[in-house]
Amino acid sequence: MRRRAEESFEAGKIRPHRLQGVEKNLIEDRRVKTNPNRPPHKRVARVFFLFALLALAAAALSLLPPALRGERVAQAANPASGAIAQTGPVPPFAGTWTGTATGTGSGGGETTCVEGTNCDTFRLTVMPGDYTGKQIAIKIQFGGTLFPADDYDLYIHKCPTQASTNAQCNATAPAAQGENGGAPQTHEDAAIDPGGVVAAATDYTVHAVYFTTSGPADQYQGSATLESKATATRAANYISGGINFSPNVTVKAPVASRDGEPSSRTDALGNFYVSGIRGFPAGVDLWYADLQPSSGTYDPFMRKWIYRGQPDAFSPAPSQVDLGGDGGGDVDLAVSMPDPTNGTLPSPPTLAGSSLIAANISTYKSTDRGTTFTKNSLGNCTGGACADDRQWEEFFGNSTVYLFYRTLEPAVSQIQRSTDGGLTFGPAQTAGAIGQAGYIDVHQKTGTVYISGSSGQVCHSTITLPTGEAAVYQCVQAATDPNGVAHLFFVVKVADDGTANGTVYACYSNDHDIFLVNSTDKGVTWSQPVRVSNGAETKTSVFPWIETGPVPGSVGIVWYGTTDAANDDNANWNVFYAQSFDATADNPTFRQVKVSDHFIHGSNISEGGLTGTANRNLLDYFQISFDPTGAAVVGFTDDHNDFDGHTYIARQISGPKITGDGKTGVPDPGPTPAAQPGPLPLATDPSVGGQAGAQVTDFRDDVADGLLVRTTVDDPLDILSIGHGGRTRHRRDDEGVEPLRSPARVELAHELHGQRAVRGPESDRRLQLRLERPWRPVLRAGQHRQRGLAHLHLRDGGQEFRRLDHLHVARQRRLRRVRHDQQHHHHQGLREQAQRVRAQGRDSQRQRARGPARLDLH
Repeated sequence: MRRRAEESFEAGKIRPHRLQGVEKNLIEDRRVKTNPNRPPHKRVARVFFLFALLALAAAALSLLPPALRGERVAQAANPASGAIAQTGPVPPFAGTWTGTATGTGSGGGETTCVEGTNCDTFRLTVMPGDYTGKQIAIKIQFGGTLFPADDYDLYIHKCPTQASTNAQCNATAPAAQGENGGAPQTHEDAAIDPGGVVAAATDYTVHAVYFTTSGPADQYQGSATLESKATATRAANYISGGINFSPNVTVKAPVASRDGEPSSRTDALGNFYVSGIRGFPAGVDLWYADLQPSSGTYDPFMRKWIYRGQPDAFSPAPSQVDLGGDGGGDVDLAVSMPDPTNGTLPSPPTLAGSSLIAANISTYKSTDRGTTFTKNSLGNCTGGACADDRQWEEFFGNSTVYLFYRTLEPAVSQIQRSTDGGLTFGPAQTAGAIGQAGYIDVHQKTGTVYISGSSGQVCHSTITLPTGEAAVYQCVQAATDPNGVAHLFFVVKVADDGTANGTVYACYSNDHDIFLVNSTDKGVTWSQPVRVSNGAETKTSVFPWIETGPVPGSVGIVWYGTTDAANDDNANWNVFYAQSFDATADNPTFRQVKVSDHFIHGSNISEGGLTGTANRNLLDYFQISFDPTGAAVVGFTDDHNDFDGHTYIARQISGPKITGDGKTGVPDPGPTPAAQPGPLPLATDPSVGGQAGAQVTDFRDDVADGLLVRTTVDDPLDILSIGHGGRTRHRRDDEGVEPLRSPARVELAHELHGQRAVRGPESDRRLQLRLERPWRPVLRAGQHRQRGLAHLHLRDGGQEFRRLDHLHVARQRRLRRVRHDQQHHHHQGLREQAQRVRAQGRDSQRQRARGPARLDLH
C-alpha cells in the first residue's frame, strides 16, 4: 500500500540503497557462503530465493502502520498508530494507546488546538477484509474521581488517501465524533463503520482534543475494539409516500443575514409561531401564521405569514433604530396548554419564549399572538445559575412553565419553574450531570416533568413540593449506541394519550439512522430501540425531533437525511417526516415521506456546535408540531438559496392526520395557490422599489453596521434587487480550479439596483457570480462581508442541483483575462523592443524591460 509522502521519502533514501548493497554483495559472492562443488544452477536458485524473501519482507513491512515500520511520526499518541483487521487488532498493536499532549486545554476546540500541545492524533489503519455487521468502537477515557472537571473531545476523520498526513486527515469533516459534552464525564465514544467489505487498507485519524484538562497529570487512554453493530431487536414495517406537504416557503426578516435552528409551536387553537436565531447579540426573529380552520385568515399553505419582529429586541419599537437583541444564541418557544383540571384554555393561549445570552437566558411572553411582548432581561438569573447553555421550556397547564438548561463547566442540569407564564423563574432543581441538555416535557395529567441528556439518560420528577413544583429527579439510561445517541440532540417527549402515566418517547440518531425507544412506566424501564429512518434516500440521518399524538403509539418524527453514506461534503440533504400509529408495538409501522421539495443543503452538517471545522449553516436542530386538524407543521433551516441558513416552513396537506387512527386524512385545504410572481419581498412592492422581474430581492432600509445597528434610511449600499443574466461555456483548465467534465452554467448578476439613480462617491459596484452544476460539487463559497445583501434566488429550471455555491465579488476571472492580455502585450512589447535594439546595433542585455503595470479594479 502507499505510504504517506514524508515516509515514502525517507524509505526512498534508505531502503533502495540497502537493497542495492545486498545485490552487489550477492553478485560478488562476498557475503554469501559458497560451495565450489555446488552446481551453478543451484547457486542461481539460492540467489533468487534470497531475493524473493527480501521482496516478501519489504512488502510485509510496507503494509504495517508507520509506527510499526520503525518510522517516526511527530506529535502523536503513544503508540502513534496501529492497525485493525476483521479479526481484531494487528500485533504488535494491542488495541490501546495513550495521549501525549502537554497542554491544559483548547477552549476553541478542534479548530484552534495545537497538535502536541492540547490535542494529539492516533492513526488507525483498517486492513482489507469483510466487516459486514461489524464496526470499530473508539473510546477515550479520562478524568475520574481525581480529575472530575477534565473534559476531552473526540473526533474521527477518514484520510483522503494513505499518503495524507495527519494534518490533512484532521482537516476533513469528521466521519464520526463523540458526544463532546461538558464535564463531569469520564469517557467519549464513537464508532467507525467500515461499510462491509473493505477492498484496500484505509486510514483514519482519532483526534483527541484536550478541551479543559489537567494536562499530563490526566492523559486520556484510547482504545479501538472490533464489535458487532448494535441492532434493534424490534423490526419495523415501512411505507413510503401517501403524505404530501405544502410547497416550502421561506420567512424573512430585514437586516438578518441568517435565521436558523427554528423553534416552532402550534397551540391548540391553531396559532403557529416559528422563531430563528441571528446569533448573539443580534437577537431572534419571530413569525406568525394563522392555522385556525374557522378563522377568516386561515392560511393552510402558510403563504401569508406575518413577521412579528424581535421579541428580545432592545429597540422599543420596530420603526426605530435596530439595536440588536437580548440574546440570539439559542431560542425555544412554548405555548400554554389546557388546564389539567377543567380543560379551559385562554384565547389566545400564552406564548412564552427564551433567548440565550452569553451571561444568562432572557425570557419574554405574549398574550396577543406575538403582537407585543413583556420582557425579562434577568430571565433564569432570578433563581438559577446565570452561566448556562442550551435552554428548553414547556408549559404545564395555562401558566406554569418549566425551563431546562445546563451550566457551562461542569455541565449540570438545571430545572426552574415559572408560575407567571414563563416570565420569571424560581429556584433551580437539578437532576445531576446528564450531558448536553436534550429536551424537557411535562405530562399534563400528572404534572411529571421529564428531561433528557446527550448521555442517553431520561430523568423524571418523583415528588411534588407543597408549592406544586416537581422535584427530586430519578435518571435512567434509556438508550445507548457505540456511536453515541446525540447527533445532535437526544429528545424526550411524553404523550398525553389517555394512558395513566402517558407514553414517554426518546428519539435519537447514531449518526447513521434515527431510532425510537419508549416507556410506559414513567421512564423506569425502556423498550428496545426501533429504527425509524429507512431506505437509500436517507442512508445518513441526523437532527431528529419528535412530537406525539393523542392516541397511544401515535408519533411524528422529522430529521435531515441524505443518500450519502456519510455526513460529508458530498451529501445532499432533504427534510424527512415519519408517522406511526403503533410506535410502541413489537413490529411498528412507519410511513416515511419528504417534507422538502428541493435539496435544502449541499455539504457536511456540523454536529460540534461552535467548535470544529464542519459547515454550521443549518446550526443545531429544528422542530415539528401538529395543528388542530392533525396536520404536521415543520419549520427547518435551509441554505440552498443563500450564503447562510434561513427558516423555511411547510405544512401537511394530505395523508393520515395524527389525531385519527391512521385511516382518516387531513382536511383538503383546496387547490395549491399559484406560484408567487417572484421572491419575497416582491421587487415591485413599493416598500422595496426594486427592479421588475429581478430574481433576487431584499428589504429596503436594512443596512446594518457591526451586526447590530440598523439605520432605517436610504443608503447607497443597500441592494434592493439583482437580475441575473447567464451564459454557458466550458471552464478552462488554466483557471486555477478543477476542470469541469461537463458544461457549467455561469450566471453573472449584471444588474445591482440601488436606491440612487446616480451613483455617489460612497456607492459601491459589485459583481455576483453563481455556478450551477447538476449533480457535481462546485467551488465552495468563501467568507464575505455584506451590507444590506440581497438573498440569492434559486433559478434552476425545475432541476435540483448538487450544490449551488456563490463566489462573492467575483473579479478573479476578469483579473485573469486582463493579466493574460497584459502579459501578452508586455512580451510583445519586449520582442519589438529587442528588434529595435538589434536594428540599432545596441546591446540588448543593457535594456531592462519594464514589468506589467499594476492593475486596480474598482
